[in-house]
Formats: sequence, structure tokens, C-alpha cells
Amino acid sequence: MKKRIVWISGLAVVALLTGCILTGTFVTTYTVAPDENGDPIYISYADLEDCEFEVVLTDDGDFEDHKDKIKDIDNVGFYLDVTNLGSDVDTFQIFVESDSGGNWHESGMNTIIDSASYLFLTDLIIPPDSRKVIDWNQSLSYITDLGNVKPIIESGLFSIYVVALPRESFNIRVDSLVAIVTFTAGK
Repeated sequence: MKKRIVWISGLAVVALLTGCILTGTFVTTYTVAPDENGDPIYISYADLEDCEFEVVLTDDGDFEDHKDKIKDIDNVGFYLDVTNLGSDVDTFQIFVESDSGGNWHESGMNTIIDSASYLFLTDLIIPPDSRKVIDWNQSLSYITDLGNVKPIIESGLFSIYVVALPRESFNIRVDSLVAIVTFTAGK
């Protein structure tokens, strides 16, 4: 038994020295809401400018330290606390696109939805005058198109668009929206 442990330990040291076991899984988060003042954000069909948020993962130490060695974006989820302030049933959605520096609200919602953005979170039904709290595990059941979104997120700088259906009448308060990204990095 001692010979086997010594042999495995020696193999581990050799692998470590040659760089074979320098891979790990990391978690980075980005808070969209509440805003920097601790206030919730309000999104509605009436003011699309408030629906666009730039996400900068490179401010996170783990992401910054490992961004050049990312092997895979393992998963992306959200912690979400939203309230439908309207009188219609709303379907909450998040779109993701590479940060283009453009102004989404000036391009028009349909233009961005039909262009380079990807519907990423969908089918979250919020009844009128109701609140929904979704944790990371629950959010995974609402995630779609992760394959196309992974390379965008890997860049560390992207935009998300928080909207709802019906497009012509949604009115939502977001008390908390935190993106949670797990990634594997190493040599």
C-alpha cells in the first residue's frame, strides 16, 4: 500500500511540475440590480433605455486572473427577484449580445432581437402584481442557447437586455439580478 501511495504521489508531483494539473473551476458574479445606490431597477416598454445593461466580468479577480486560460464556460445562471407591476401576465426575458458599444434602445427592440443577440433566459411567467424569486439552480431551467452565449460571456464584456412579453405593455421592478458564471480554466 505504501509503494502505491508513494508512486501516485510521485506521479502527481511530476504532473504538477509539467503543468498537467493546473486546471480549476471558478465562479464569478456580476450584480445588475440593485444599482450602485442599492435601488431596484425598473424596466418597461415605455423606456427601452433602461433595459440595457453592460456586464463587465473582467472586474472580478478570478475572471481577470484566468481569462486567457479559460477552457470552458461551464454554466451561467442568475439569482433574480422581480415584481410584475402591470396588470397583464408577463414573460420575463434576458437577451445577450457581444458588447458592440451601440445603443440598443435607439436601434429598436425588434432590430436587436433579430440581430446579433441571443435569447438567453425565457419562459419565466410572472402574474400581474406578483413577485418571483428565482435562485441559481431554478434559473437553469429557464436558460436557452447556452452554446451561442458561451463565447460572448468568455470575452468578459457583453450586454444584456432585460425585457418581457407582451412587448407593448410590460412594467417590471427588478430588486435583484445577479449573473453567476462558472468556468474552467487552466493550462
